[in-house]
Amino acid sequence: MEQGAYGAVRRLVALGADDPGDLRRLGEQQRAAWLKTSLVKIGARREKRRGKHRYLLCVGGRAARRATARGIALPRMPYPKHDLFTAD
Repeated sequence: MEQGAYGAVRRLVALGADDPGDLRRLGEQQRAAWLKTSLVKIGARREKRRGKHRYLLCVGGRAARRATARGIALPRMPYPKHDLFTAD
């Protein structure tokens, strides 16, 4: 997965935001305006929290969102372990 601004832009575009093109050609105000409109377009909402993870995105269908909002735990999955001694 890419990191930094370019990785974030690719993920936002994959979620439905407009492609801004080359970020180096945009000024700081243009990048800020693109980010603001992109977050609105993909349905992100601001969550008042301290620290990281300030934006939330709707994931799953209506029933899945309702179940999560009511505090129903999602099924647990085993932690994936990579066996270093097997050939891929």
